[in-house]
Amino acid sequence: MIGTYEAWPVHRPKVDDLVEASELEERHRLSFWDALIVVAARRSGAHALLTEDLQESRRFDGLLVVNPFRVVPLGEHSTGLE
Repeated sequence: MIGTYEAWPVHRPKVDDLVEASELEERHRLSFWDALIVVAARRSGAHALLTEDLQESRRFDGLLVVNPFRVVPLGEHSTGLE
């Protein structure tokens, strides 16, 4: 089962990522580490970031923040990713 994780892309941060995260940290008042996660997700091509640490439905240049623990009311099935 662990071998299935090999298919997932891995983003290794570079200096440009650190600079961008620092700018994102200041501009959006995020922690540096949250900003670095946002940068890495965007650079790896993600459309959504599953986290409970950032504001639900917030967007960072097209990257949508989704809380995976949010209880969706009956009848509300849209993820905003369509």
